[in-house]
Amino acid sequence: MSSSRNKRRIIQKSYENLVLEVDALDEISVGTVELSDNSVLDNLLPDNTTVYNDGAQYSYGLEKEAINSSSEYDSDEVNDADQDFKSGLVKWVAKHKINGVAVDDLLKLLSANIPGGNLPESYKTLMKTRTKYKIDLIDGGQYYHFGLERQLQRLSKIAGFTDNFETIELKIGIDGLPISRSSKKQFWPILASGDILNNGKPFLVGLYFSLFCKPEKSDQLLGPLVEELTLLLANGVEINGLVRKISIKCIVADAPARNFVKNCVAFNGYYGCDRCTQKGQWLGRVVFSELDAPLRNDQDFRRNMYHNHQVKESILSKLEIGMVHWF
Repeated sequence: MSSSRNKRRIIQKSYENLVLEVDALDEISVGTVELSDNSVLDNLLPDNTTVYNDGAQYSYGLEKEAINSSSEYDSDEVNDADQDFKSGLVKWVAKHKINGVAVDDLLKLLSANIPGGNLPESYKTLMKTRTKYKIDLIDGGQYYHFGLERQLQRLSKIAGFTDNFETIELKIGIDGLPISRSSKKQFWPILASGDILNNGKPFLVGLYFSLFCKPEKSDQLLGPLVEELTLLLANGVEINGLVRKISIKCIVADAPARNFVKNCVAFNGYYGCDRCTQKGQWLGRVVFSELDAPLRNDQDFRRNMYHNHQVKESILSKLEIGMVHWF
């Protein structure tokens, strides 16, 4: 099997896992956006997506309009044994990330062989999956914010979680991910990780999708994350009845993504180096030949002193983080 086919299968599996993670979330709160042309939605939005065009401006507010689920739940009374079995089945599906089609087949098989088991016929009913989402439309594509606090709460309930910490130190990762060789479809996931959470493995905080381009404005992509982090850094997060402090260790991104989220000139521009202040030279391409050039510092960056390097202030500056040394 060719390497390209392997890569496609890996990407497809990653996408299926993302869908399962969305389905596993119980409550989803998102904002509203102003749309100038609803005809774009037919080609942009996936099936079963609801977008409200009420003329409201884009908002980063965390207390956003809740979504009404269209899923119907079983109304039959069940005994404790049935309920325990259902609960165990839900945990098994979530733990092993079982495909929804496979769960539907399993439920049909169980119902046929366990009369009166009061099992639902659908994966979505079993997992209490919401079937309608209101996704933020931002310039260039769509964005869905999973929520950092909600993900932290979810990870704290996974088996094997060790509750012996006072501070959660997070690394934030931002990058683009092409998902097809034959089109410009792409993801821009916002990830987070912590050594004491999920065995150090990254988890999703937000996800951008576009049919044709990367996000046009980093402020729109990062707005929900920045607003939530502002509250968490100030107030912490409550886990198992105790308030834990939140801190940021670093932000991980490659050169193009760094310049994008920091609102700086392109990394291959004459003033594109985000470590030193030298002007590059054109030698078939822009190169930075000086080895002892003055280094950039967080204080001057925050005061927008690098006029040839900074295009405009980044929304990440609101987090009081080092915009040079923390990247």
